[in-house]
Order: sequence, then C-alpha cells, then structure tokens
Amino acid sequence: MIVKNIRLDIDTERVLFRLGYKRGKPLDEKTLDKIKSAIEYARVHIEPAYTYREVELFIAGERIIIEKGETIISKNLADLLRNSRIMTLFFATIGGSLEEEIKKNMKGNNEVDGVILDAVGSEYVERLAEIVERNTAVRAGMDSCGITRRFSPGYGDLALSNQELFFTLTDAGKIGIRLTDSMIMLPEKTVSAVIGWEKK
Repeated sequence: MIVKNIRLDIDTERVLFRLGYKRGKPLDEKTLDKIKSAIEYARVHIEPAYTYREVELFIAGERIIIEKGETIISKNLADLLRNSRIMTLFFATIGGSLEEEIKKNMKGNNEVDGVILDAVGSEYVERLAEIVERNTAVRAGMDSCGITRRFSPGYGDLALSNQELFFTLTDAGKIGIRLTDSMIMLPEKTVSAVIGWEKK
C-alpha cells in the first residue's frame, strides 16, 4: 500500500536537539531564524511518501519465516516478534530534493546552513516514520492488537542484506526509493523498519 500527500509538521526544539543544543541553553536569534527558515524551506521541497505491507510470520528459534517461506535470521528481531503473528514492513522517504540543497550548501560557503538543513530533513523523515507507526497501531488495534517498537535492518543482528527482501515485498521502488549494491537506501532521508502486531 502506497501513501502520499502527507502533511508533516516538526518541532523546532527537536531540531535543536539534533543539532546538539541542550534544553534551556541560550540561543542567538540569528541561529533560531536560520532553523525556522530551514524548516519552512524543507516543508515546500520535501515529498513525503511511504509504502507498507502486512505479512504473516512464524517464529522458529532465530528464524522468522514469512510469505512463501522467505526466512529472516535474527535473534534480536525474533525476540521482538515472539508474541506476533503479523508484522508490518515499511519504507518511508521525504524524497531527494532536499539532499541536493544540503550538498550544495556543504560544498559552498554555507556549511552551517547545510548542517541545519540536514538536521531538519532528518527530523522530517523521523516524523514521517512516527506517522507510519501511529497508523500501524490503528490498523493493529482494529484486530485487537498492540504494536512493538520498530526495528530496522542494520540494527542489532538484523543484517542490512534483508533490505532487498523488504524492498521487494513493499514495492518501495514505486515511491522513488532504490538500493545500492551495499543495500544503502537512496534518497538518504529514508527509513525502513519492521513493526510487530501483538495480541492484547
């Protein structure tokens, strides 16, 4: 299932946190104005979209068996999904337009602007992932289930190579995402993850 045309709003405080500012620390107006401008610039240029798929699963030790017998081997993920019989796979992206501006700033004399815009982009894609998580919780709730935390390939012992299977199952290429030979997602501001459904 592909979802587009999503309105995203982010909080200045969370961008400040990404930039290493501690709560209550004095902040000059010039920097604050730069952050607010970056947030508004990004709001116009991002293209939020996500794709997801729910699949049934069976746990056997460290093996998660899904669909037509495809197998994921990960003790960490198996432990997380131990009480689940359905999981949601998703890819979420804000597109690549913002990255071009970030790179242009980094290569020029606007490195500070580039760093700020990069933090803003990261916060936007994180906000998008939170929306996917919230909507997953709603669907799971209709089946009398709660959800686990999300877990991404490359974390713990869940090999990054699993991206290829998840990519295929979710048709992630249809929202402009691609994988490099080393399974890195492009555009860079993209998130993929697994969320389990647990019976309440």
